[in-house]
Amino acid sequence: MSSIDNAEGFTLLETLIAFLILSLALGISVQTIALASKGFSVARERREVMRFADALLAMEATQPVEVVRKSNGRMGTLTWTRRGVPVATGERAKDGADFSVLTIKSISGREYRYLSFRIGAR
Repeated sequence: MSSIDNAEGFTLLETLIAFLILSLALGISVQTIALASKGFSVARERREVMRFADALLAMEATQPVEVVRKSNGRMGTLTWTRRGVPVATGERAKDGADFSVLTIKSISGREYRYLSFRIGAR
């Protein structure tokens, strides 16, 4: 005859505590993976926007200043707007320098702004 006190195994309380610790560890792991995934997608989006901004600014560098003072467009999932402000006024503003803000909006709704300075042909 065997006694109940000599039984091997875990009690109900020990099992519940083990499941609680396991569920906490699993919850923290899932949150960490979700946060890392979000960070990766934001970094990928920023890289795409920066490449597009570089290409757009390089393309506009070959055009006359007055042509690109106010321009906008869409390419794929990106929407862009460029607003230029001339440094000089009057007739000199036509071929002079300008500051411009390039705003690129991604599909996620984030806006990225780039400031550039450009000198036109004299």
